[in-house]
Amino acid sequence: MLSKSRILACLIAILSGLFLYKSISKEEMLTIGIIQTATHPALDQAREGFTGEISKLTGGKVRFVIQNAEGSLSQAQSIAESFHSHRKIDAIFAIATPAVQAAARIEKQKPIFIAAVSDPESLGIIFPGTNICGTTDRIDTEAQADLIIKMVPNVQTVSIVYNPGENNSQEMVERMQYSLQKRGLNFVSLGVHSESEIAQTIGAAARKGEVILVPADNLLVGAMPLVAREALKKGSPLFASDIPSVSKGALIAQGADYSELGKSTAEIAYRVLFLGNTPEDVGIVHPTNSKILMNKKALEELKISIPKDLLSSSILIEDE
Repeated sequence: MLSKSRILACLIAILSGLFLYKSISKEEMLTIGIIQTATHPALDQAREGFTGEISKLTGGKVRFVIQNAEGSLSQAQSIAESFHSHRKIDAIFAIATPAVQAAARIEKQKPIFIAAVSDPESLGIIFPGTNICGTTDRIDTEAQADLIIKMVPNVQTVSIVYNPGENNSQEMVERMQYSLQKRGLNFVSLGVHSESEIAQTIGAAARKGEVILVPADNLLVGAMPLVAREALKKGSPLFASDIPSVSKGALIAQGADYSELGKSTAEIAYRVLFLGNTPEDVGIVHPTNSKILMNKKALEELKISIPKDLLSSSILIEDE
């Protein structure tokens, strides 16, 4: 039989959980703590899309405390702990996998909204009663493999360059390998652990395959101008997995618009914080539209023509 003290503790816990997702009055000002894994265009766009959209939805009734871990896992953890203990932080917006993992480890009550995560389900953070919801930037690797074949018809081997230290990259690479194999293409996977290894690794990738493919990897996306420059120097078409990388020199990318993902996450946050939905009700929303961006300079230097069936659906851009 439970003691009176234990029964009381259980009741308090249940009531706390019910209070957590009570909708907030539109007259109340709330504060959202933002943890961004690192500085790079895709994550910046997700943050800006989120802050702009939720400010519009709430009529400006929201404050933001924005912290950037700048690629440091320990810094992301420190930020998460600070947001958890800060009584005036009502919710957390975590951008990219390391920030999400840090927030999920420490915060079990306040709502956590996520974006720029390739495979949130594999992180073990989505379960009955979860306080986490948001969007994923999962790449359609089937469409990506088809795009490689259309752009480089003579391709036989694809070199995949990624950071093995990032969980989202490992999952994405496995799906890339499966999609390439289904189409009879060979692949080699090369790991890069720091920016100092990039030039050498890209050189090896160019020797081993006709095409270089990079996932939406925080390390490589953050160093995309260097990655793209080295690939172009070797005459290798560089296929990226995030749209902003094309303006940094990658040949082509097909994927989600990160600004739109940020806006979608803001709509989810509004539903939870103001309309009484729970994170479990909302779950993880997958992008339904994608676009193809191509780099004009890379196309010209590599002497690659755009296939006729892609002309109407592709956007040509210049380097930043």
